[in-house]
Amino acid sequence: AITIDSNERVGIGTGSTALDEELTVAIGGATAAPVISLDSYSTGPGYYGYVNCRKSNNNTVGTLTATGSGDYLGGMTAWGIGSGGARAIGPYFYMKQTGASGANYVPSEFVLRTTTDDAIVNAITVDGAGAVDIPVSFTIGEGAVITDIVNSDGLSTSDATLSTTGNVKAYADLMLPL
Repeated sequence: AITIDSNERVGIGTGSTALDEELTVAIGGATAAPVISLDSYSTGPGYYGYVNCRKSNNNTVGTLTATGSGDYLGGMTAWGIGSGGARAIGPYFYMKQTGASGANYVPSEFVLRTTTDDAIVNAITVDGAGAVDIPVSFTIGEGAVITDIVNSDGLSTSDATLSTTGNVKAYADLMLPL
């Protein structure tokens, strides 16, 4: 069924859909697994399914106004149901503008966040230059944890130092050529 409410929000699905977003796709049942597929059938290597997120600094639909530093340009969130029976946030990513818009490109960063049972964790940030920031520790083997990676341009033999716990050397020698 397709539902359009008084606020012009669209719901697509079976049964009653809760229209709390601009577009809701809802399927109910024991084997329900709603999927949005973007299929491309082409012999050309540059044609594939993808999703565009576009932000304009204007309240009028169709009016394109340059975005500015700090604007969130798009993202995706996974949700579950929390212990209280309400929607609860899971991992998500977003793209955020980090400077003034150019004519053809928008300076931005990509941020991936994960969640524990009680907190959102900023897991990985990739800035506009492609530098990767991992602000939390990560495991690279049983008992081997890298707790910090520090840019150290002044070092003569390496451009990074690793702060670690556990037996990390063997994993780092194999996996992280520095």
